[in-house]
Amino acid sequence: MGSVIVRLGDRHRVIECSGGIQWIVQRKRGQQWHGLSYHLNRDVLIEHCKRHGAGEDAIATLQALPTRHGYVEEASSTSTESFLVRNPDWEGLCARPSKIRTTP
Repeated sequence: MGSVIVRLGDRHRVIECSGGIQWIVQRKRGQQWHGLSYHLNRDVLIEHCKRHGAGEDAIATLQALPTRHGYVEEASSTSTESFLVRNPDWEGLCARPSKIRTTP
């Protein structure tokens, strides 16, 4: 299990996945937590959490996160790709944009 970043209520929370490669919104069903959505972009994460009743304190905690998850970085302006993957071993382990290239 990943590290809990913030609880959104009794049934929802945000964690960083155990591999440290993305943020996950989880929903509790019974006694187990299940992934609901997977995020690399903080602002999209926040909007998703607002739909699940995140309060002001939870939003403030999420706003303190970096704009993008630390495992991706914006590609240079000369690149035709949208994002770079810093570690090629992570490829295929996370939700990600469709245009990705690994760093050499």
